Amino acid sequence: MRTDIESCEPVRMAYHSSFNATPSQLACGCPILSLRGRARGPAGPTADPDIVDEALHLFRPNVFFKSFEVQGPADRLLVYLSMHIAACLERLLDAKGGKEEAGRMLFMLAHETVRVPGEAGFGLSGLMAPPTEKAEQGRRDTGWRRSPQLDKSGANEPDACNALNEM
Repeated sequence: MRTDIESCEPVRMAYHSSFNATPSQLACGCPILSLRGRARGPAGPTADPDIVDEALHLFRPNVFFKSFEVQGPADRLLVYLSMHIAACLERLLDAKGGKEEAGRMLFMLAHETVRVPGEAGFGLSGLMAPPTEKAEQGRRDTGWRRSPQLDKSGANEPDACNALNEM
């Protein structure tokens, strides 16, 4: 761990994507990577851990950093998926009807019309190039994989805080 000499506080480094070196086509500056999921889209299937698994795994340690230096195209996708995971957790705070309602809320979030790079109001406009086509496969797979982790306690009440602790 490094120490910042001026403030004498430890400086920890954010985790970057292991897919930065993976050769792939780009869309909006993000790689089109194979996904292990059931959503249909431009990315082919894989049985190996994918960028969505990595985003879910790295969400908790990376979300606490004020800044994140993008070191490759997969880091852009990691930031985008991390923002979507945060939106999922925010929606789950409102889930009152148990695991089934939480699953419906995540399904609805994954299918909402979202702002894309190049549109007014998109939060990562400086990070991502405008698209040539919309691809929603990564958002859908992220929501589907988040659902089973909601109810590891055995209770039928979704808990966004416990879901975050399970990451």
